[in-house]
Amino acid sequence: MDSIVSKFEQVMMPLAGKISGNKYLLAMRDSFSMLLPFIIVGSFFGIIEWVVLDPWGTIMGENGMDLGYSITGLRGDAYETSGFVAAMKILQSLCNNIVTVGFGIFSFLLVAAFSYRLGSIWGGDKFATALTSMGAFIIMTPQTVSDVGGFSLEYFGNKGVLTSMIVATLSSWIFIKLSKNEKIRIKMPDTVPPAVSKSFAVLIPIFITLSVFTILATIIVQAQFFGKTALNDLIYAVFQAPLMGFSQGIGFSLLYQFIIWFFWWFGIHGLLLPRFKTWFICRRSLQINPAMQITFFQMDFLKLD
Repeated sequence: MDSIVSKFEQVMMPLAGKISGNKYLLAMRDSFSMLLPFIIVGSFFGIIEWVVLDPWGTIMGENGMDLGYSITGLRGDAYETSGFVAAMKILQSLCNNIVTVGFGIFSFLLVAAFSYRLGSIWGGDKFATALTSMGAFIIMTPQTVSDVGGFSLEYFGNKGVLTSMIVATLSSWIFIKLSKNEKIRIKMPDTVPPAVSKSFAVLIPIFITLSVFTILATIIVQAQFFGKTALNDLIYAVFQAPLMGFSQGIGFSLLYQFIIWFFWWFGIHGLLLPRFKTWFICRRSLQINPAMQITFFQMDFLKLD
């Protein structure tokens, strides 16, 4: 038995070492870790909004602890039109502003964080890489809502995680490759401030990178692959939605846990490497829960009759 384990380790350890040391995967891991504070803060205010302040929720609602009735002494239409409910809705909207930062624009934040880390590992200007990728993501995002100019948060939340990673990777690679090309770099005199010189040095790479994504966005709009006119909708329909459905079963959950402990067995942090799956698939499912009014919390044993 020991010989079998030893042979298995000899085969798998080099492979596991290469995976754990892959700079692209490390950049992916670090980018999600950078956004963790936003997620924690957004989750905290989400609990307050959906559980504590919801007039019909777990704390205030009749199907929960019913503190709304205990405070107002009202039921039905009288409770619904009361100043107490109006105040709770105002507080909910304030909390929702912070929830939007943690979840509503998660993909947009991920573009910045991931491209910043890619700029670091690929030897480019980190801030310029991040800003260029954010611009490319905006270009690939529909800029009208019901024929009115604007952006829908649908494209900036967890639904756009895969899109953000693809755009960040491609735009960062193009920009960094071009920015290292001395032939297209605009060089300013030594008397020009360094910040201005750096800006002009990346002017042409930014121009070319954003132009590439403008052409790509136009092709998607005109071709309408699978009836979709946005990259995010196309990716979600072809890849993310089927994976979400597949991942809800117990088989996928067992496989995911096996992968985690498999890496732990070789001394690799098992939770960090497959974290992409968590945010790409699971977080989208968690985002849907608030729309269901988290009814799984509203249990009869919470009533204070």
